[in-house]
Amino acid sequence: MTIIMDETDTSVAGLPIAYYVLLAEFDIDTGSCLRVKYPSVTSRVEENTHVEGNTLCGVAEGENDVLAKWFDVLGLDDEYCASHMLPDGAEKQVVSRTIFIVNRSKPANVDCLPVYCFTLAGSTRAKELEITCLKSDAQSEWVRHTSTGEAFLHEELHYNQTTGEVLVRSKGSVVWGPLMARAPDAFQVFPTLPRRVAAFAQEIEKGFASQNANGAGIRDSLEKDTAPFSNSTLVSPANIAGYSFFVIYVDSKYHGFLTQSTQLELLMKSKTMPQPPPGAGTTREEEEKGNSSSRVLHRTESSNVPPLYGLCAVVTRQDSSVRRGGISKSVALLGPKLVWLESFFPILVETALQCCDIKGKTEEALEQQTVLVRRCFEAVEKATCALQRSIRDVAGISLEHEVMRRFTTSGRQANVSCAVLPFGTSHSLHIPLFPEMYDFVFSRYGLEQMVEVCGASFWTVVMAILLEKRVVVLSRQGLANDVCEAALSLGLIGNLLDPHFVTKKVFPYTSVNGLSHFCSVPGYIVGTLNPIFEMQHTWWDVLCDLDNKCVVLSPECNSISQCNGTGIAGGKTSGWATQDAQFAKDILSKVYQMKVMRKTLQERNHLICLMLEEYFALMIMVGEAPDHILSRFMQTNFLTPSFARLRALAQGSSLFSGMPGRLLLPGEDPSLIIAAATLRRASNCDEMELIRTLNHLLSFLCSSKEVILLLRRMPLALGGLNPLASQLLHTSPLVRQAALELMRRVEVFPPGRDAIAAMNSFFCMVYESASRDA
Repeated sequence: MTIIMDETDTSVAGLPIAYYVLLAEFDIDTGSCLRVKYPSVTSRVEENTHVEGNTLCGVAEGENDVLAKWFDVLGLDDEYCASHMLPDGAEKQVVSRTIFIVNRSKPANVDCLPVYCFTLAGSTRAKELEITCLKSDAQSEWVRHTSTGEAFLHEELHYNQTTGEVLVRSKGSVVWGPLMARAPDAFQVFPTLPRRVAAFAQEIEKGFASQNANGAGIRDSLEKDTAPFSNSTLVSPANIAGYSFFVIYVDSKYHGFLTQSTQLELLMKSKTMPQPPPGAGTTREEEEKGNSSSRVLHRTESSNVPPLYGLCAVVTRQDSSVRRGGISKSVALLGPKLVWLESFFPILVETALQCCDIKGKTEEALEQQTVLVRRCFEAVEKATCALQRSIRDVAGISLEHEVMRRFTTSGRQANVSCAVLPFGTSHSLHIPLFPEMYDFVFSRYGLEQMVEVCGASFWTVVMAILLEKRVVVLSRQGLANDVCEAALSLGLIGNLLDPHFVTKKVFPYTSVNGLSHFCSVPGYIVGTLNPIFEMQHTWWDVLCDLDNKCVVLSPECNSISQCNGTGIAGGKTSGWATQDAQFAKDILSKVYQMKVMRKTLQERNHLICLMLEEYFALMIMVGEAPDHILSRFMQTNFLTPSFARLRALAQGSSLFSGMPGRLLLPGEDPSLIIAAATLRRASNCDEMELIRTLNHLLSFLCSSKEVILLLRRMPLALGGLNPLASQLLHTSPLVRQAALELMRRVEVFPPGRDAIAAMNSFFCMVYESASRDA
C-alpha cells in the first residue's frame, strides 16, 4: 500500500507516543467539561528548566523552546475535546472507548479536471489580439503539441480555489504552471469550439464509439485516451455538444483547454465563490474571541506537530451520593499514532477509576486529579524512551522490514515490551516498532464486519469514498466505539491512496453540534449515534446503517441511479451508485479461508486492505498499460466502458491526483503490479500469457531491491509466492521452465529465500523436487 511506504518513511524516531493526557467529566450543571490538561505549557517548560536534563528521556534544556512551540501550536479547544471524550450514552456503560482527532491538516481545496491542452499557432503575439476577436474567430489555429501516439492522452488541470493557483499535469508531472489566475477574466470561455478543436473533439467521439462497438474486453487504440470523456454522448460532426473550450492568458500567450461542459461548469461555479485572499487568516486573539474550533480542526503550515489521535477511556461509577446517581469521567491520550496509543488503554481506564474516587470540584480535588493524570503521562514517557531506543537500533530500510514481517510472521508486528507501574499495579505493554494504521485492533467493526454489514452495497461505499462523496455511519442502539471503529475502517480504504486521508477527512464520532467542524470538508466520513442525521438527507450521500446492516443513498443520489437504470442486477455498468454482490463475495470468500486457517481478525482486516489496494491499482494501471503485457482476463475485466466511465469520474477526485505515479513505490515499474496480479489469476491465462508474464518478471529482478518490490506486491496474505510455485505443476514444459528459473532468481537474494521458506509446505516440496530434476 502507498500508505505503508509513505508513513514508514516518515521518521518516527523523534515522535513521542503522546503529547497530552486530558481528563474530562460530566457535570450535571455545565455538561461535559475538561478538568485537567497535562502537561500545561508552564509546567512542562518549568520541569525542563529546573531539572538538569529529563530523568526519563534525557530532554536537554535547549529543547524548552521546542516544547513551548508544541503546546502553543496545539491550542486545544476545551469544549471540543470534552464533548468528544464523553459521547452520548457513555454513562450507560461501566467502561467504554472512543476516538477523536485534533490538530488536523486542512485538505487542499483544489479542483481537478481532465483537459486537452492547445496553444495558438503562428508567431502572432497574444497582446496584438483582443480576446473578444479571438473568441469570435472560429478559424483561429489552435495546435496541440504532443508526441506521436499521445495526442489523445489527456492532461489534468488543477485549480486551487483558495490561492487561485493553476497548473497542468501530464502523467503525474507538472508540465505547465503554477501560475496565479485570480483575476475575474482569467478564464475566458469560447461560445463555440474553434475549427481545429472541434475536429479533435470529433475524433475523440469516434474513438469512444469504436470502443463501444467492439464490446467489453476488446481494447480500442484510443480506449485509455478517451477515458476522461467516456460518458459523453456521441454527436454529429456539425454539432459537437457536451464540450467547451476556454483559455488562460499568461506569459504573453493564450493557452487553450478542451474539456467537458459539465466539468467546466463545476470549475467556474467554484471559482466564482468568494475565497479568502492568499495568506488571509485570523490571529490567535481573534480566534479566541470567535469560533475556536478552527484551532482544533486545522494546524498551521509552520507546525511541526502532526495531527493527533485522541484515545479515550470512559468510565462510569455508580454513586448514590451524587445527584445523577453516578460519576462519568474520561481520560484521553493524544498522540500521533493510534496504534501506539491503544497499548495504553488499560492505564487510561485505571487513571479514570482513580479519578472517580476523588469527589468535588474544589482546588484540592483538582490538584489530586492532576497528580493522577501526571502519573499516567510519566508512564507514557517511560515507554516512549524504550520505544525510541529500539527504533534507533533497528537497521535496514523500512520497506524491507515491512516485507519480511509479512512473510516470516504472517503480518504480526514487531513490538517493544516494557512494564510500567503508575498506580502500583504493573502493566505490561507491547508497543509496535513501526506503527501502521491497519495494525489497529478493531474490536467490533473492522473492515471484515463492514463488508458483512454493507453486503452487495460495499462496492457503492468504496466508490463513494474514492469519488469523495459524503459518508455517514449511523448506529442508534450501539456505542460510540462502534461508529468510531466503523468510520476508521472505511477511512483505511481512502488511506490506500492518500496516507493522510483519515486525519483529513474522517471524524470517528460526532453529533449535531459538530456539524460546523466537518461540513466544509469534501468527501468526509463521520460516525454518529444521533438519529437526526438519518433525516437530514442534505448532510450525506451514503448512509451506512450499522443496526439494520444496510446502505442507503440520499434521495439525490438515488434518483440519479434510478435514471441510469442501476440496481442489484445493474452491476457496475451505470456508475458509482450501484450494487455489486460479487465484489463483496470475492472478499468474504478470502476472509472465510483465513478463518479456517485460524488467522486473527487483525490479519483478516489486513487481507481486505491488500485486496482493495490491488483492485485500485489495477483499475488505474490497466488503463495506462501497453497491450502486450495485459492478459485477456485483465482486458475483459478492467478495459470495459463501465470502468472507463469510473476512471472519468475519478479524474475530479483528489485521491486520484498524481496517479499512477503516487501509487508506485520508489523504483517500481507499473507493470510489476499487473504481472503479480496476473500470476494470482493464472488459471484464467493461456500458456503464452503466462510465459510472457514470467519472462517479464525475470527481466525485472536484477538485485535485492527488485526482489523486495516483488515480494511487496505478493504478500503472504494474498498467497505469497505460492501462485508462482504452482506454475511448476503447469502442463506446459515452457511454463514450468520459466517458473523454475524465476524461483531460482528470487532465491539468490536473502529476502527471497525467506519468502520461499514461508510458502505452503506442499509447494516447498514441489520446488525442491523441480530443482533436483532440472
